Amino acid sequence: MDKNVTVHNADKYSLCVIGTGPRSGTWFSAFIFKYLDQLLGEGAEVTEEVIYVTFSILENLKIIKLHGHLVCPGFIENPDIEKSSWEELNFHAISYNNVYHLVEKNPHIFIPTNNDKLRVVYIYRNPLDQCISMYNHHKNHVYEELAEKTKDVKPLEYAMKFGFESWIKQYLSYQEMQRICPNQIQFISYDKLVLNPFDTFSKMLEFIQPNHQISPELIEKSVELSAPTRIKKIEQKHERSLASDQTDPTLSHIKSPLPGNWKKYYSSQDIKKAEAYFSRFGLNLGDFQAE
Repeated sequence: MDKNVTVHNADKYSLCVIGTGPRSGTWFSAFIFKYLDQLLGEGAEVTEEVIYVTFSILENLKIIKLHGHLVCPGFIENPDIEKSSWEELNFHAISYNNVYHLVEKNPHIFIPTNNDKLRVVYIYRNPLDQCISMYNHHKNHVYEELAEKTKDVKPLEYAMKFGFESWIKQYLSYQEMQRICPNQIQFISYDKLVLNPFDTFSKMLEFIQPNHQISPELIEKSVELSAPTRIKKIEQKHERSLASDQTDPTLSHIKSPLPGNWKKYYSSQDIKKAEAYFSRFGLNLGDFQAE
């Protein structure tokens, strides 16, 4: 898809943005949408291809979807939001906001204050797990500047220097925009999406497309088709990872999807330091843990 894509005939579709941080269920959720759309099609043929995530017109679902890593649409453009302290924060990787150009190209479609039909879903991951996943993924990243940040540093040091700041900067943009557009922005826990994908995805779909007539059986099937074990087989079939961003092409993009992996890396003292860091921004680290 051309990065300058312009959306036409949007009035015929449900419109949504699925915002995610890196390593936070982007591919998993995108595959569920893709397979559900295919299952609704004539013949219900399901492909085994590595999909294009960022922009989709799902003809059978009647959904236009922008999907990927970005700050909340409309946050940057909103003149009524005081952003000086937010602008002092940094993203340590471009991937935290690498699809925002499509919002800028289509502000009438993908900014909630400009379009009351738009629904924005933000999938956030427990920052402890997310930073560990970023740390491990970037060790073998093709971009040397990302790999360099993992060298000779322990996981907490990486998180305190880079990961937590990036996570917080993105999260705060959605938090503020939800205050402005409470009926258009939904927060979804990655942990819940992984632990209970059927119920959590069903909640997302109902938010995007209220009163849809899609059977629970088709949603369940699309979730099953998107299971990490199956997606890994697709990677193996095509001899590439999903994002093709690892120095070793045989490495899977899928690392450890289950919540709680952080417990292998952080001590109790590390957690206290992390809690103190988040409290500086009015955030309680415990609020992002799986229940």
